[in-house]
Amino acid sequence: MQNFYSQDKLRENMKKEGFETLAGDQAEFFLGGGSGTAWIIVTSGTRYVVSLRSDSVCSVFAQQADQKRTQSGFYDLVQSAPSPLIAKLASTTGLGPNTDETKTIAYTWSRPADASELLFVLTTSTSSKATAQAMASMSMVKKEG
Repeated sequence: MQNFYSQDKLRENMKKEGFETLAGDQAEFFLGGGSGTAWIIVTSGTRYVVSLRSDSVCSVFAQQADQKRTQSGFYDLVQSAPSPLIAKLASTTGLGPNTDETKTIAYTWSRPADASELLFVLTTSTSSKATAQAMASMSMVKKEG
């Protein structure tokens, strides 16, 4: 979130930390087939991938995540926006699945007169077979009516 408007700083930080850049099919998967950069971060608990697409969509994928804890943390981050932005629960139609195992939630931040808004989306899964049990993204989108 803190680097959305300064994406070069994100790239610099990832390089400075020495995170490995993914290539080929691995990067393509996390970039949704688009162009950009994807970094892998391995911790003792799980693996993460941070992807930054050329169209400025930034995503974080977690190989393993507790669904309830991840959703709670996401709500804490996005349910209130810094002034003068206003946070609003968004429809998840077309943004991700909502099943017994997989849940998608979304919020937007914008000012009333803005034509665009920041869109935050979190999809979590309780399936042990999921490639990523959590995926959070941030992007700038056109505001709907």
